[in-house]
Amino acid sequence: MNIDASHSPFYIPHHSDGVLYAAIDLGTNNCRLMIAEATPEQGIRVIGTFSRLVRLGEGMSETGALSERAMERTIEALQACVQRLVYYNIKQLRCIATAACREASNGESFLENVKVQTGLSFDVLTTDREAYYAALSCYPLANAKTAHTLVLDIGGGSTEVVGLGRQQPNIEHTLTMQAWHSLPIGVVSLSEHFDDAEHNRNYPAMMAYVQQFMSREPFFHAHWDEPFEMIGTSGTVTMLAGIYMNLPRYSKRRVDGFRFDTQKVRTLIQELRGMTRSERATLGCIGTQRVDLILSGCAILETVLDAFPINSIFVADRGLREGVLYEMMYGFALPH
Repeated sequence: MNIDASHSPFYIPHHSDGVLYAAIDLGTNNCRLMIAEATPEQGIRVIGTFSRLVRLGEGMSETGALSERAMERTIEALQACVQRLVYYNIKQLRCIATAACREASNGESFLENVKVQTGLSFDVLTTDREAYYAALSCYPLANAKTAHTLVLDIGGGSTEVVGLGRQQPNIEHTLTMQAWHSLPIGVVSLSEHFDDAEHNRNYPAMMAYVQQFMSREPFFHAHWDEPFEMIGTSGTVTMLAGIYMNLPRYSKRRVDGFRFDTQKVRTLIQELRGMTRSERATLGCIGTQRVDLILSGCAILETVLDAFPINSIFVADRGLREGVLYEMMYGFALPH
């Protein structure tokens, strides 16, 4: 998949004469919009993006429901999305919602209210479908010479882990979904479960907690003769890449496609654990809004790394939106 996008929150480029498609991904932590057109190479040319940290799932681990403030923040962000959709006169649109709306006791009523106030209709993805779209977005990135590829998408309320494998080495179209699992924990839910401002004190306990969920799935404990390549699509992985490169502020252009070995990732996580919360917040790729989530994301990442022979991580700043757009534009389906 060829993606060309600005790293700004939303931008308006030159006019496009092609058919425009849009996808909105409403997650536990973020509300994201992508507007794009198809390319002759069956890729995606990004026309505009919008992302806002809404923390829709904030407090759900305690109450089991979406809070009034979180719902208000989210509707404001969705109204901003509608303004962009109207500007571009979008006709081809799909809106998806994930863990927060799937699990909240008032998730269905909230989405009904969203439709009334914004006109947007959302499909609530099953865990399997969420894993599927995460894998589909990264499907073109898998190395043809690698026998096993692990796609990891650490979300706010759930974590999708997808194992891709090739039926025939070096043959591009033999890649299939061999196994996929959705762990019912993400950076928001894990952070709230271990309510500690610093998190470092609870870091081993967070990893142990993640391991409890993984221990129930044989996929995480199978013996693998050949090493895996990991494609990390989550904010945790992209932030770690930006920190590793000492970027003063996050840059999609610099981060997307970056590759680093797992030992460097573990060393960087140790350095982050040695910092105070205030020190982590000064890092340009984290900031004050995400500082409370970075270590919980690292705990999930390290626990997954412990389960597989992974030598390197390919960083992909893409996710469910791209998977949905790929399907809308080309009708692509990932074999499984």
